[in-house]
Amino acid sequence: MTVNLTSRSDLGGRPNSSPYVDGIPLKDVTRQCTTIIHINARDPDGDRVKCRCTKRGPTECENKCANPKKKYFDIDEESCNITVKVPRKNNNFEPGLYVVAVVIEDFMEGSDEPLSKIPYQFLVNIQERDVVCGRVVTLAGDGCYDVLMRINPPFRIDLHAMTTNPAVPIAYIGTVAKPGMTVSSLIDDGNGHYHVEVSFVPPQHKDGTVEQLCYQAMDEEGLAGAELCAELYYGGEVPRPFPLISTPSSNSTILVLFLNQEWTIYFTTEIMLNDQTVKFLFDNGTVAHSELLAMRANTTIGNGTEDPYFVTFTTPDFPMTANTSYTIKLDKGAVVGTSGCHLPSEAAQWRFTTDIGRNVETIIITSIPDSSVHCSPTYMVAYIDNTFLPALNPSILTLNDPDCYGTVHNETHLAIGTMYGKCGTEAIVNEDQTRVSMINNIFLPREGSFVYGNVSTRSDAYRIRFNCSIPTRRVGYVEFNTNHTLESAQINATGNFNFSFKLFPDESYRRPYRHLCTS
Repeated sequence: MTVNLTSRSDLGGRPNSSPYVDGIPLKDVTRQCTTIIHINARDPDGDRVKCRCTKRGPTECENKCANPKKKYFDIDEESCNITVKVPRKNNNFEPGLYVVAVVIEDFMEGSDEPLSKIPYQFLVNIQERDVVCGRVVTLAGDGCYDVLMRINPPFRIDLHAMTTNPAVPIAYIGTVAKPGMTVSSLIDDGNGHYHVEVSFVPPQHKDGTVEQLCYQAMDEEGLAGAELCAELYYGGEVPRPFPLISTPSSNSTILVLFLNQEWTIYFTTEIMLNDQTVKFLFDNGTVAHSELLAMRANTTIGNGTEDPYFVTFTTPDFPMTANTSYTIKLDKGAVVGTSGCHLPSEAAQWRFTTDIGRNVETIIITSIPDSSVHCSPTYMVAYIDNTFLPALNPSILTLNDPDCYGTVHNETHLAIGTMYGKCGTEAIVNEDQTRVSMINNIFLPREGSFVYGNVSTRSDAYRIRFNCSIPTRRVGYVEFNTNHTLESAQINATGNFNFSFKLFPDESYRRPYRHLCTS
């Protein structure tokens, strides 16, 4: 065995981990059938794995343990498949046991220099049998299992096999049992199908490790099916959502700004994207909007060591209605775990309500409250502290466009926001065109002034300027009106035509905007 203990920068400074392999030590093969033996080698670091025959010599094989009959055994180094085939006209063939010794090596991507190598030996029993090849089928399960570290109930896995000729039943399903494992007697499921039940309590010292459980079926005439191996990851954890701290929250007292288009769902463990959906439902159960997170360019995964694990995504094409109840529904596997078998997240759903619509009442402003701003790729929201304004109706807060007004965010804050390009928002691009400033104003009546009905006087109002400066590449939504008269042209021709346009900041047309996406 050869190992490389040099620190690897691509692994965060830890040394290389050698491949691992497991398998049934005695593999039964029938001469009349071409058999493929797969070496179930895996690498913990995800490196490329290759398998080759041993080289005779003091470093790998001092005795004659290298492949003794290369005309019977052909190894594919890349796939780690060994094809066992005895020529039918070979009169010198001797049935019996053959020793196969291989070396398993791991390689970094793009390199032909092995990082480490481990030996693997097993016996192949080649026999003469008058049988129908492929009659015995060892059935594959999920292939990968996360073993939760718990005592009750014990972990259980069923291993299945079948025969295409029920007249010759399966005799047993052999396994390489681990210490503490219990294997049931063979169970006949009918119609040529059989299985055994394997159960065990995972020992605590295996938490965070991985091993294989290999098995093979054989019928009463000694014909064996293919050998298969299941991956067992000890300490696997299902990602579970945290509705209470997510946005939207399952806390019914926290209202969601009806302009909101950015959502953050927190989970119990590290996650990665998957191909399942997140849905927004009306109260009658119909789908208001559906999102496939893996397809969203603005989806962000957070797997920091200090912050909880979360996924953030935007829904610019989902306009919500004020003072309306919705249900957010996460399908099973909306995200998956990053370790082990990438377990799918639990399904979950919870209700939330958008903030109220406009209902202006008479109110007196006695002080200017504090405010903070949240910027997203598609909209911006200012949160107004109402500690000193407990009776303030949010509808008296307006933006540059007086039809854009505030709402209740929660017990301590009001909110007022807009999508970029709406409510009189002004967009200013800096000189090198790398950032865009989105600017608007919040208007409040002056101290001691009144608001009657739906009318407020702008000349007697306080103005709070707020803006978002974001990279141009992150701008996910903007609307604009061009400052130019209509131009028209007529072309008399037939065929297919493509048109492209450039957007300029002024009438000089010298420097177009860059990184601009339009639809």
